[in-house]
Amino acid sequence: LSTGSRKLYEEIMHTVSDFEKIGDYTENIYEQYQSIVDNGVSFSEEAMFELKIIRDAVEEIVELTTHAFVEGSIPVAARIEALEENIDGMREALKSKHIHRLRTGLCTVDTGMPFLDIIQNYEKIADHCSKIAIYIMMYNDNTDSFDVHEYRKTAKKIHSGEYDKWLSEYEDKYLNRLA
Repeated sequence: LSTGSRKLYEEIMHTVSDFEKIGDYTENIYEQYQSIVDNGVSFSEEAMFELKIIRDAVEEIVELTTHAFVEGSIPVAARIEALEENIDGMREALKSKHIHRLRTGLCTVDTGMPFLDIIQNYEKIADHCSKIAIYIMMYNDNTDSFDVHEYRKTAKKIHSGEYDKWLSEYEDKYLNRLA
């Protein structure tokens, strides 16, 4: 294979694997919700509000990822990184808030594990979207290396102005609503 064909093949193979993993985590979330319904478990209004916010963020990152992949769009891929970082922050904030509810008796152990599993699966979906975004940037940047972690650092430096803008926008749109 030529260098260009090899790079395209690598991007596609890695991307297909990440899209498959996104599907796996989506199935895990569905199974958690199904178990909740089957067992008559219900979350508090606060927990439902929090799940809606992180779900909205994850829906957006999946839409952005699909768009970036189809179009090969680096600007859209750069947005994905900022949103993924916010989703990481949301998971940590939601975990802390839910543990506090458990300690104060506002939620039960029956809801504790499913809630934490759901937000963990949402965060994993965002991680795989981030990987796909990095593959897109690496392919379009004509880099010979396929070290995703190293390239992520480089990409944040290259797109720092845009990244900071999107990071702030997503904090306002999602993360700050959890305060």
